[in-house]
Amino acid sequence: MAGKPQDSDQTSAPLELANSIFQWNGGLYEADTVAGLKRDIVRHIVSSLGSDYARRSAYNYYHGLALAVRDRMIDQWIKTQRSYYEDQSKRVYYLSLEYLPGKSLLNNLHCLGIYNVAEQALSEFGLKLEDVAEVEWDAGLGNGGLGRLASCYLDSMATQCVSGYGYGIRYDYGMFHQIIENGAQVEHPDNWTQRGNPWEFDRGRFLHEVNLFGRVHSWVDDQGRLRHDWVDTEKVLAMACDLLVPGFQNGQAINMRLWAARSDTEFNLEFFNTGDYIGAVEAKIRDEVISKVLYPSDEQLKAGCSGFANSISLSPHHCRTSCAATGKNSAPLTNCRTWWSSSSTTPIPPLPSLN
Repeated sequence: MAGKPQDSDQTSAPLELANSIFQWNGGLYEADTVAGLKRDIVRHIVSSLGSDYARRSAYNYYHGLALAVRDRMIDQWIKTQRSYYEDQSKRVYYLSLEYLPGKSLLNNLHCLGIYNVAEQALSEFGLKLEDVAEVEWDAGLGNGGLGRLASCYLDSMATQCVSGYGYGIRYDYGMFHQIIENGAQVEHPDNWTQRGNPWEFDRGRFLHEVNLFGRVHSWVDDQGRLRHDWVDTEKVLAMACDLLVPGFQNGQAINMRLWAARSDTEFNLEFFNTGDYIGAVEAKIRDEVISKVLYPSDEQLKAGCSGFANSISLSPHHCRTSCAATGKNSAPLTNCRTWWSSSSTTPIPPLPSLN
């Protein structure tokens, strides 16, 4: 019958919400076959990108393939997360100010065991996998050895089936994008998400309030005990973003939980109506600078400029640790096996190990 889905018998049964078995198939019929992957690529080009799949641009097919791969990874991730709660697994939380995962497409294809399938699928579309993969920019979340080490730890955790997560900052811009002008190196912002990041899940409903600055107010209660309150603070919101980390061909996937700074004062209409257009967004700019750039220049600090310049360097550390320790979506600390933090010099434990 025209228009009838080929796998209608697989989708006609209603989902049993009380069933602990993960039933969603996301349309991943024949998930590991060339035909199945081609169908998912076309579906995403049309429904996710709003484009015509007949226009065989590397950009469209990169995003279509990446989203099709992400479908398979989220399937593994939800099953992995469910197993943590069902088994009451203790968790490992790795805290790092930077990660250096590199380009995700080819790595994820290898981890899922469908590299050759993707290569054949694109070949039948008249494209080469290596050309499509070149569309992707390196994630601007890390700079050097420590960032690469942090990502390797997460890869190992996923592959060794260790129950864990990585926590960090979701930077808008990487270290820098280098070009050569007149024989000299010139640094430009590394706008790594300019063309979109298909691997990312923005968790807009997970907004964690982070307090900065302020002062300590000391007082004595009715029983003569000395008390301390943290008062007059400035508040910044941190929004959760997830990047999935698959294990190597083992059906497991964990995630990097990255935090992006968001202002609790997006726009001041009163300032705008009086003609102060800069002042209308000044609070937003000041708050969100925390996650703008990985390792901002310390020239201002060297010049003796403290205050705001110093806060840009310290606030990401505080924001990351605050969100990891007290975020609403974190697992209870009693389920935590080890906490590690990779600082700019050496890994240190920010919290005691809870066994």
